[in-house]
Amino acid sequence: MVLTVRSEECQGGPASPATVRCSMLLSSVAMEETGEEEDETVVTIPGRLHPDVFSLINSFCDLYEVQPWSVGTTVVTPALFNTGIPAAYGEWLARVFLADSASGTRVDRTLYQVLHAANFLQIQPLVNLCCAKLASVMMCLSAPDIEKLLA
Repeated sequence: MVLTVRSEECQGGPASPATVRCSMLLSSVAMEETGEEEDETVVTIPGRLHPDVFSLINSFCDLYEVQPWSVGTTVVTPALFNTGIPAAYGEWLARVFLADSASGTRVDRTLYQVLHAANFLQIQPLVNLCCAKLASVMMCLSAPDIEKLLA
């Protein structure tokens, strides 16, 4: 069986086996399906997501399965994401958070889409990581900058 994840307005892609194992929602869907291996089951996430979001989620879950890291148990500080994050996760986050010369980090719309999809798919380690990174960025900003960031 192939599990395909898509959004209402966007073509998605197949969920990697690691993504199925990391996602409580996809795991339960896979357990319920008892068809042929070639059957396709589509899980639709509400809203509009960029197609790259699905590849980001798959790459995170593949990484997490090989090198688990629990950011949810770590106190979030700006220094955590400068020195305390494993290199592989830093490389993954660099694909979601783009460098900006003024503030050092700019939050791309992709982050919100990844966070939305991870929350819907119930991939808690990914939700924790995205929220922790966002919190570490916000700690360094003024109130007007935070308002701009979240706008």
